[in-house]
Amino acid sequence: MRDLHNNLKVLDNTCVTITDNTAQVCTADRAGFEAVEFFVNLGTVADADTTITLLVEDSDDNSTWAAVADDFLLGVEAAGLQYDSDLKVGKIGYNGGKRYVRVTAT
Repeated sequence: MRDLHNNLKVLDNTCVTITDNTAQVCTADRAGFEAVEFFVNLGTVADADTTITLLVEDSDDNSTWAAVADDFLLGVEAAGLQYDSDLKVGKIGYNGGKRYVRVTAT
């Protein structure tokens, strides 16, 4: 049966914690899965000039990375997460052919 519940692998939900301007990276091994979905769950945003940008990259070997073409993204990297995004959830997905996928949040 092909359904979300039985075909979903949830990784560490604390993969990325953004507290300052340091870029944070979360990597997923999609072996056995057709796609990857990254969620950005914001709490209360304290800094009035906060803007969070996402970069999705993929790799065959988990060491050589390249930016993902928009054709392989589900959603857009410019998720609109900023200072007035308290308690919002952003998401970006990948359905390309590479085994490893990572998202960098800054």
